[in-house]
Amino acid sequence: MNTKTNGGGALSEDAQRDRQLIVQAAIDCFVRKGIFETSMEDIAQKSGLSSEVVLEHFPRKNDVLRVVGAGNKAAAGGMLAQLLQETPVATPDEMLGRSATFFSAGGDMMRIVPQAWGVALCDDEINGVIRDVLTDLQDQWIQLSGRMVAEGRLPD
Repeated sequence: MNTKTNGGGALSEDAQRDRQLIVQAAIDCFVRKGIFETSMEDIAQKSGLSSEVVLEHFPRKNDVLRVVGAGNKAAAGGMLAQLLQETPVATPDEMLGRSATFFSAGGDMMRIVPQAWGVALCDDEINGVIRDVLTDLQDQWIQLSGRMVAEGRLPD
């Protein structure tokens, strides 16, 4: 990728802004048209940037989809990390209620998740991304359930 840097290897403010525009445009397109039907040209048009700029940041649709997936993972992981830090640990009912509220309020990002699972069925690269996200979230749930057992909130 030939994106502009600030001399230290980090993206310039303009490049960061462009990437954010592209990712949000991709989310909008994925929700409106679906992942399969969205083209990189659709993303460029929605972002208001040229196709060249979009392709400079994300040469393939899978590249932008990977960033969208990382955003979903960070959001869900953050919610679970917050639950892990609480003392005492939440009850199972509280935890499930808060998780349901989080996921139902996820808006467009959560509307993409089922589509990404569909893409993962026929795209090994995206399958790997989905597997990594789910494995990380599963690890956090295992930690939470272990704390619940240790604190007497779940039977051993």
